[in-house]
Parts: sequence; structure tokens; C-alpha cells
Amino acid sequence: MEESLIAAAKRKVPMLVTNPDKVRPDAGLPPMPGAIGDTYERYLWTTYCPPIGDMTETSSRDYVKRIGKPFPEVYDIALRGRDASRAVMIGDALETDVTGGMANGVDSVWVVRDGIHKEDVEKNGNGEMGVVEEFCGRSEYTYAYGEKVMPKYVVDHFRW
Repeated sequence: MEESLIAAAKRKVPMLVTNPDKVRPDAGLPPMPGAIGDTYERYLWTTYCPPIGDMTETSSRDYVKRIGKPFPEVYDIALRGRDASRAVMIGDALETDVTGGMANGVDSVWVVRDGIHKEDVEKNGNGEMGVVEEFCGRSEYTYAYGEKVMPKYVVDHFRW
């Protein structure tokens, strides 16, 4: 896949990522399409995209269109003009679920024991809020783009 991404970056081919999640909540946290989009952006603004220096990290985002959480189109469709304060985003990922809720004016419920942050929460001496603080400390490298995130609610499990 790397060869294909490099070849596309050299030609500045646009990419559409229809699921911005970066990892699956399975053993080992295998990569998802969002991670591929991040890699492609990195190839665009580094040595693979001639002429060198005409692309920045920020401008490379113009070549990778992401549809889904945390980006606004999915919230626009879900809310259809309704009051965002009457909705809630439920999810296990700080980067997509909580970030998306906050960026789009929707309260979030962060599910911590059933998803991608389960091991982080168990290992962190400060629990859930310690994981949130760590995430915020590196949020410039995430879809939060440097913004601090904070879930409105935290629950251990989500059961339907």
C-alpha cells in the first residue's frame, strides 16, 4: 500500500476517507481508514510530493476529504437543522467521538471500558481523566488539531 500512496502523493491525487476512525477496538488496535488518510497527508507534505516545500501539513488536508465523525457533514445530516443541545454523541474514541461532539455543539458520552481506550484507562494512574489529559497534551497531532477535549459524561459500558 505504501508504494501506491507514494505514487498518488507525487501526483497530488485527492483521497476520500469515508471512515475517519484510525483504529478498531480489537486486540492490538488494528488500523482503520483514518490512519491511511493520515499517512497519505504525511506523504503529501514531506519528501514524496514534488516540488519539495510547496505543501504544508495544513494544506495537505485539502487533498484528503474525510466524511464521518468528527467532521461536520455527519452531524449536519444527523441533526438536519435540529438543536444540537438536544442530541448526544456516544462513543469510545476521544479523537473521533468526543472531539466530534464538542466541535459540533453536541454533548458526548465517552464509553471507556468497551473500546479503544480500555487499556489506557486501566494503566493510567489517574483513570479516565488522566487519559483525557494525555490526549489533550498531544491533541495537535489528532483531529482535535490542538484543541482540548472533555467528554460531558463518562460511562464504563454501553449496553443497548
